[in-house]
Amino acid sequence: MNRMFGRRPIPATDLAALTPLVDVFTLVLIAVLQSWSVQPPVTLAEKDMQLPVSRIESGPTNGVLVDVGASGVHVNGWRAASSTHWSQSDSVDIPPLANALHQEGGTRALVRADTETPWKLVGKVLFTIQQAGYSDVELVALSPSSL
Repeated sequence: MNRMFGRRPIPATDLAALTPLVDVFTLVLIAVLQSWSVQPPVTLAEKDMQLPVSRIESGPTNGVLVDVGASGVHVNGWRAASSTHWSQSDSVDIPPLANALHQEGGTRALVRADTETPWKLVGKVLFTIQQAGYSDVELVALSPSSL
């Protein structure tokens, strides 16, 4: 009975084979922890969109994402208006964008604009967001550490 439930000594060769695996596991764990981030990865509505680079390292908070690119204005990834039409228009606001923002609801908006976007269009987007009832508007840029 003692042989059945007794403890067998572990051979030294088994421990020697396990030691390198512990080292590899430690290195993998360190690599994963260094690459892990609380913030979600930046996904842009347009593939050729280039965000300006920020000097501040703080990350953006949660809110409705408004992307202003060369081909359109997007709300949470869905196209709301044409950039070329509204940048040439004499209107101060962008009604299709206001409608999309009302459908999303909320009080905080995060605006990401392409570096080549005219400031006239960015101003219209900011005015429309304010008129849609959003009280907290942030302009989002890439941090230097994420480059």
